[in-house]
Formats: sequence, C-alpha cells, structure tokens
Amino acid sequence: MRVSLAILLLTFASAVWGAEPVAVSQLYGQESAAPQPTLPLTLESTLIMREQTEIRRARIYMQDIASCQGSVLLCRDILAIDLGPSPKAGHEKSLTEADLRKALDLELPQQKVLIQAPSRMRLIATALPVDAARIRQLVEARLPELDGPYRFTLNTVRVPVGLRLRHGNYRIEFPSWEQDFSFIRQNPRRSLVNLMVRLIDQEAGSSEHYDLTVQVVLRAEVKAAVVVQAMERGQLLNPEAVDFQWVPYQENVVRDASALEKQILRLTARPGQVLRNYDLVRDPDVKRGERVEAYVVSNGVKMNSAAQAMESAAIGQRIRVKLATTKRQVMATVTGPSKVEVHMP
Repeated sequence: MRVSLAILLLTFASAVWGAEPVAVSQLYGQESAAPQPTLPLTLESTLIMREQTEIRRARIYMQDIASCQGSVLLCRDILAIDLGPSPKAGHEKSLTEADLRKALDLELPQQKVLIQAPSRMRLIATALPVDAARIRQLVEARLPELDGPYRFTLNTVRVPVGLRLRHGNYRIEFPSWEQDFSFIRQNPRRSLVNLMVRLIDQEAGSSEHYDLTVQVVLRAEVKAAVVVQAMERGQLLNPEAVDFQWVPYQENVVRDASALEKQILRLTARPGQVLRNYDLVRDPDVKRGERVEAYVVSNGVKMNSAAQAMESAAIGQRIRVKLATTKRQVMATVTGPSKVEVHMP
C-alpha cells in the first residue's frame, strides 16, 4: 500500500514539473496592465558656443551665438533664451561662460546643460550705411503729390554718413512730408528741403526705429508762354505763335492765356523764348491822335460829341481829350474802342 502511494506521488510531481507555464489571465480570468515608461525629471543637452558671431538684430538670442546637442525639446527652449540687447551697430560685446550659466539657471533651473565655450566670446554688431539710393527712389516717387501750379523734379538727396544700421531690412517712412514741403509749395524759389525720414526695423521681435534728416534739393518748374514762331517787335501778338510749356521756375512769366489777348510785343521774339509780362504791352483801345466819340455829361444833360485823343489808353483808363466843338482839353475815361466818357461840371 505504501509503495503504491509513493509511486502515485512521484508520477504527479513529474507531470507538474514538466508542464508549460500558465498565463495569469487563465488562472484569474484577467490580464495585468503593461508597465509604462517614466520620463526623467531632468533632460541633458550640450550647448556649443561660437568664439565670434555677427549680430544683425536689436536683441541677442542664444540661437544667434550657439548650437545645441541632446534633447530636442530642451535644445528648443535653450536656443530661445533672450540674452539682452545687442551692441550698437559697428560695436562689439563680450560674453563669458559665467554669463551663459547665469542665463540658463534663470530660465531652466532644473535642467542639466553642459557648456562648451571659449574663455571669451565676441559679439560684433554688423554696420551698414543708410541706403541713399532707396531713399532717393521713394522721395522721387512721391514728388507728384506736390504738383499744382508748379512741378517739382528731384535734383540731389544728401543722407547723413554717420548713421550705421544693423541690416538693410528697414521700412522707410516720411512722417512729416506735408509739413516739410509746405514752404517750397508756397515759394518755389526755395529749392532746399530738410526732410525727416524714419527707418523702422522689420526684423522679428524688434521695435527699433531711427529718425534722420535728409537734405533734398528740388528743381521747380512753371508752365509759361513759350514762343514757337518768330514775331517782330511792335507786332500784335499772335496767340497761335505761343505754346504753354513747363520751364524752369522764374518770376514775371506769362502763365495765363488770357494775358496774351490784344498784346503788342516790345521786343523781337524768337522760337524757344519764354515771354515775360514786361515783354508785352496791351494794344490800346484808344490811340493818341485818334478821333474818338465822346459821351459828355454836364449838369444832367447828356450829349455826344467828337474829340481827339491826346494819349493812348485801354478801357477803364483816364486820358486827355480835345473836344471838337470847344477845342478845350478835358479828362475822359475810355469806355470802349474809340469811345470815351466826359463829365463836365
């Protein structure tokens, strides 16, 4: 009996030891949760600094002066750190590893960042002259706004040479255009204008702007009567022999076509000559020695009489006439061609 029991136990044990392992779900009817990976509280990256860097914008960011290796997320935050204002254009600034460590501890105090840096890092702000050609182009494009009785063309533009910019990415504005040009529109003889120009930095994250005074010299033109067909002195001016053209500004030029009516030339006019007001004399409505019709008013009595003009004059002017009936010389007002009016006491 004992021998049979021992054989049975040995047979059962060998069967259990040789069996395949059984899943927990088969034993308890459920699956165990898969283990989740845990992120470290700190990330590691290495910041590699350049010994010398050119800076083009108003503020310095870590990405301007270094590269980063290691965690992508950490490197992104490191390279976005603002290190303060840039030096003035054409100047330089130095940084040390201690300066970088201070900035890292302030922005990312819990992260482990290794720094590979030279003992001294030079940051040189680039310096470019103001683009005078671009300012000239913009000024010239706006000159038609000043047109009216005069036309202006650009002669010269003088830009200050002392100002240096970090880059060429600036928007150019003229904040006081109307005010700056108001005097020259009133007095075209003034050719020099001090124009305010504003340069606005368009680099990302910058709010810098520069104001400077640019000297602009203009040429003023006026539309005046220009002779296109030769005419002789003493000749009644032929309006078809004159054309109105833009000429360099000058005073006393004939600017109105109505001023050419019934005018006599006081000089010989050649093609291309600009006519001035004193080059013309009005053809008189009454000429000296001419027989005129006189309308005489005396003591409320009105009568017509013949008279002789002692002077030449135009309508509205007063001249001496000699009455044919009394041979008396009196003052009369010219009222029309070969007509005068006389008021007797």
